[in-house]
Amino acid sequence: MRKVSGVYIPKPPRGADHFLLDVVDSSCCPNQKRKALVKIQDIDVLKGTKGTLKFVKASKGKVLTEFKPNYTWNGNYIEELEEEIKLKESEN
Repeated sequence: MRKVSGVYIPKPPRGADHFLLDVVDSSCCPNQKRKALVKIQDIDVLKGTKGTLKFVKASKGKVLTEFKPNYTWNGNYIEELEEEIKLKESEN
C-alpha cells in the first residue's frame, strides 16, 4: 500500500498505468454505464464519485488490459484498505 495524491492505493500490478472506475450512481442515468479512466497519479480527481475501481493498462483512451482484483471506491478511499489505512494513520 502506498499514498498517491493523498489517497492510499494498493501496489499496482506490473504494467498497470491507469485506474478504470465504473460509476455506481444510477440516480442520474439508470440505463447508461458511466466510466472514468484516469492515470494512477491522478486518483484524487475521483473523490466524490462512488463505484468499482480496477487497475488497467491504457493507451490513447483505450483500455488494453484489465487487472484483477476489483476494488470498491466509496468516493474517498478504497474500502478494502480501510483497516490498513486506520493502522497506518494511527502509527503517525
